[in-house]
Amino acid sequence: PALGVMKPGPGGNYIQTFRDQDGNHFDGGKSYRLRLPANPPAAAFWSLTAYDSATRSMVQNATNDAAHASYDELKTNADGSFDMYFGPVAPPGQESNWIETVPGRGFYLMFRLYSPTAPLFDGTWSLPDVELM
Repeated sequence: PALGVMKPGPGGNYIQTFRDQDGNHFDGGKSYRLRLPANPPAAAFWSLTAYDSATRSMVQNATNDAAHASYDELKTNADGSFDMYFGPVAPPGQESNWIETVPGRGFYLMFRLYSPTAPLFDGTWSLPDVELM
């Protein structure tokens, strides 16, 4: 009952994106980066998942891993942010923060926050656009 409630507390809120910073649909043959700002506002946990545009199912890839979450061992930047990567090949040294995409297939991203906290709603925390690399 608390899914999508627009206030801090129990439940979850989902943010989707279908296009990069230039307004182009995501292409599984290209590489992208999303810099998650420090301290994502989720008291329970957050997750980031890549979905296939045609099937609306998680991206089917050779790594059999279409999502990462706050409970994963991710590389963190000095400021506490996370660089998350999407593409057919992981950037060198960034395998832990990478989700493999499939050339010839479109995809979209869903960021979930469980037990969201105030910064999600008061505008002090927000997601930037996904960048084509």
